[in-house]
Amino acid sequence: MRRHRAVVLALFVFGSTHAESPRWIYGYNPNPKSASVFALTQSLETLQFGAPFSGPQHATLAIRYTPRDGTKVFLFIERGQFLCGPSRCTLSVRFDDASAVAFDALQSPDGSRTRLYLQPVGEFLRSLRDSRRVMIEASFYLTAFQSGSRYLTFGGPEGDQRVVRLLNCVETGCGAPASGTL
Repeated sequence: MRRHRAVVLALFVFGSTHAESPRWIYGYNPNPKSASVFALTQSLETLQFGAPFSGPQHATLAIRYTPRDGTKVFLFIERGQFLCGPSRCTLSVRFDDASAVAFDALQSPDGSRTRLYLQPVGEFLRSLRDSRRVMIEASFYLTAFQSGSRYLTFGGPEGDQRVVRLLNCVETGCGAPASGTL
């Protein structure tokens, strides 16, 4: 649970308004036992699922680097469940106007159905670096008895130098940045 506190705090910062290209939130957790750097952004679309997952929400695309776990790229929602097999599933991802590329997705190790981890991380980060838009097709349980796919659109970093520096950092496995360098 501690691992996700920084991400939840960053979600609070987003607020409820979404421009054409939502900004990326990035940060650093200096805790010596769980130091991490992260960047995340919310989907342009508001997701609406039926009972028991009712209520508007946005999906979040996140990148996190920790010295212990390395770099992780994950997609998560507040309520509901991704529809993904016990070992893995495939997500269709488009960067800008390029053709869709298949990425593997793994369920969260803790069994949560609200997070999917994308692989291969390096290929995803290289494609993301200069993109203006990322579209991900994911399958969900829409209600307790119905499933289906939704397209999630995220603004790319599009040259935001703080995010690009973070991407460079996580690709090379760098240590934690000095305070204020993001």
